[in-house]
This record gives sequence, structure tokens and C-alpha cells, in this order.
Amino acid sequence: LADDGTPSIDSVVKGDTVSAIAESYGVSTDSIVSFNSIKNTRSIQVGQYLKIPSQAGILYTAKAGEEHCSFTFTVT
Repeated sequence: LADDGTPSIDSVVKGDTVSAIAESYGVSTDSIVSFNSIKNTRSIQVGQYLKIPSQAGILYTAKAGEEHCSFTFTVT
């Protein structure tokens, strides 16, 4: 799977879970949840399209007290 930094799109099929989709793309479940603003991982629907973040992407986990963090990274 070449990674040029462009997100992929996955169509949810019957039996899919966010964690299984994440594993198949080599990314974390948390990154897919965050990238798609998923509130409940059990609420994904068959036919729903999920954006899959690039493996080159970075997921930042906010620390206690941090709100509305926004970062821009350039990866070379």
C-alpha cells in the first residue's frame, strides 16, 4: 500500500467494525474515529463511507485541560 499522504475512502460492508477497517489499512482505530468524528463506533452503517487517514499522518492525543487543539504538520 503506497502512502502518498492522501486519505483513502472505505465503504462499510456488513460485518465491518472500525477496528477491523483500521487494521486492514494499518492505522489506529482512534485515528479513524477522530478523522470521521464518530461518536459511537457501533453506529457505523452499511454503505457509509469512512475517510481513512494516511499512514503518514499523525494523531495527537490531547492532554487534560487542552481544548480545541489544532495543528498543521508538513511531512517531508
